[in-house]
Amino acid sequence: MAEPSPVWLLSLRREHSFSGEHGARAFLLQTLGSAAILQDPEGETARRGIVEWLLRPLRLNRRLRDVQPGVLVLKVPTLGQLALVQGLTWGFRGRVILWIEGLCWTNPGVQILWALACNEPLLTIARMVLNRPPAASRIGRFREFIVASRLQKQEILAHAPTAQVHCLPTSIRMPKPKARLPRIPGSPLRIGYLGHSYLTKGVGDLLQALEQLQLQSQPFRASFAFSDLGSQNLRRAVARRGYEMLGQVDPATFFQGLDIAVFPYWTDWGTNIFPNVLLECLHAGVPVVTTDLPMTREFFGESHPPAIFVPPRDPSRLAEVLADLAVGRRPLPTQETVRRFFAQNYDPERIGHQWTALLAGYLGPQ
Repeated sequence: MAEPSPVWLLSLRREHSFSGEHGARAFLLQTLGSAAILQDPEGETARRGIVEWLLRPLRLNRRLRDVQPGVLVLKVPTLGQLALVQGLTWGFRGRVILWIEGLCWTNPGVQILWALACNEPLLTIARMVLNRPPAASRIGRFREFIVASRLQKQEILAHAPTAQVHCLPTSIRMPKPKARLPRIPGSPLRIGYLGHSYLTKGVGDLLQALEQLQLQSQPFRASFAFSDLGSQNLRRAVARRGYEMLGQVDPATFFQGLDIAVFPYWTDWGTNIFPNVLLECLHAGVPVVTTDLPMTREFFGESHPPAIFVPPRDPSRLAEVLADLAVGRRPLPTQETVRRFFAQNYDPERIGHQWTALLAGYLGPQ
């Protein structure tokens, strides 16, 4: 019997170490690497930049054609990059499975689009061009996909009804968090945000909400842990207001010091459809305030989720929710409740077994 063919995991683009995409990749490496099912020939050597974005498929294609692994799992930001995928897989004879991380760009509405165009014009144009939905004929060249969300599955099947789409999220593996002491009534509400500072992340809305809390004399403390990606203006605004501003942090330690994490996202298109930071919150037992989007509704479900939803781009409503939490009009879910939700819905062992079973089926005699 022939030796099992290796499965390679490659990423179409370099993934920032602070990003959810990198976290999803790390989970898969932890889950499958020890079983020798997954190989990562690229390691952490990739570079960043637009030139690298264009040259990367050529460099990786050379490695694929030289080695010819049996199965290639290729992480792709959205379906909009399939032209680059075609170049990367040219001459490769093995099975190709596209792991699609996010949703293609869609019009978010006049208000949000105007704000993005005024504040991040080049980035907005790049997102619209690079993440535009592809032609159906381009998708048709690829038959197998892995996605995390039903929204992504619907997007693929709308263009390629006969494609085989596996709907399978990732999870995280972290040490069990320490027990957090319940918040003392009347003490400052500890509010935090972790992630990039792009406009679509809604950090500006959170700052406006915090200003309203200050005007109401509501007690709170705010902490922001930013990557180096995003708006320098927003980071300067955080610093001017005197809030705690951190760089890259250990997520478990950061969330351990919070009562509530706030993620007022504007849209659900883009990469990392289920933000890894939400998994980290749930694992730590920290409840979440986030915007009411199809993505967040699917991630948390409808049955008593440990999350509070607010409309996108509505700082006043966000301030009302935070004020209710600060004075106790709205109770905070306990750490045990949040961690139980994580175990029931995103248990890393169960999800890891599902990934192993899916990819192990592709290993065998060629």
